[in-house]
Amino acid sequence: MTLYEDLTVREVGFAEWSRLDFDSPYYTKSYCDISGIVEPDFVAPVCLEFRGDATGIVAHLPLLLRKVPGTPYFDATSPYGYGGLRGDPVSIESFEPAFAQWASRNNVIAAFLRSDPTNGQQYRLAHSASGLVQLGSTVLWPTDDPGSLMSGMKKKHRQYTRKARRSGLTVCARQEVQDLQSFADLYSTSMKRLNASEYYGFGQSYWDALASADDFDLLLVEVAFDGEIVCGLICLVGGETLHAHLLGTSDAGRDMKANYLAYYTAAEWSATNGLANFHLGGGFGGEESDLLEWKAGFCPAAPLADFSVSKMVLNQHAYIEVAGTASTEGYFPPWRS
Repeated sequence: MTLYEDLTVREVGFAEWSRLDFDSPYYTKSYCDISGIVEPDFVAPVCLEFRGDATGIVAHLPLLLRKVPGTPYFDATSPYGYGGLRGDPVSIESFEPAFAQWASRNNVIAAFLRSDPTNGQQYRLAHSASGLVQLGSTVLWPTDDPGSLMSGMKKKHRQYTRKARRSGLTVCARQEVQDLQSFADLYSTSMKRLNASEYYGFGQSYWDALASADDFDLLLVEVAFDGEIVCGLICLVGGETLHAHLLGTSDAGRDMKANYLAYYTAAEWSATNGLANFHLGGGFGGEESDLLEWKAGFCPAAPLADFSVSKMVLNQHAYIEVAGTASTEGYFPPWRS
């Protein structure tokens, strides 16, 4: 495997970025714009392009630039979901100096980078060895064999999916989405039930932007009972992978196991449309949890995919000045906790 050296980096212009053809929604201009809506102190989305000597474009890295309150500094983070570098593999020795040069020019003192478990983890080398954290695992449900979707599920998952169908629930999967208000109401109900933080209280501008995204595709799965929608699942379509994004369920839908039917229907859609995988994501905050175990029940025979993050201090002096410590332990960067 070639590891490209002597990288240079530049920021891709917004118009150029919108024309780039990525096989993952998390790298698109529209998705980064949407993610920025819910980020505190958001300044702008950035797409960095790394080039190797005489090799042309090597990789891209999407970021959200944020102002560090009360300072002249900025920090950067991958958009909500799964990001990191995408393209050809590079080495630490080439990536870090190029990235640090960009950060120095733009007064960026720290960066939090998420990896993409569907990308083969080929960029573990490109993350700082000291800052790489194995955060948890995610579930990648193979959908290349439609006939095995139901039989391959855990017994309880099969039973609840079939029970949901017998209980009179109807389900629809569609890509033509102009309005997400019904889903937003369900999602708000779910977040209140879970006592989720304010971060997950996405506002109307988020839903409007998600519904009108123009450089990646959505799949909306809706489960209804007696004409009332009781569960909704938003997925993002990219390359050979369908990504579960957000789930909303009413109290009645939760009791009727509508979420099982929603996920199974999304997997069927993935298989019917020739996608290889349905990426269900991981546990809360990337940790091993009941949520991860529940997701794994849809495809218990499939190995879990590793999910890592990278905590990068790009200006040690400024980082200590703001954080009051040189440590990267715990929430990173600490002023975002």
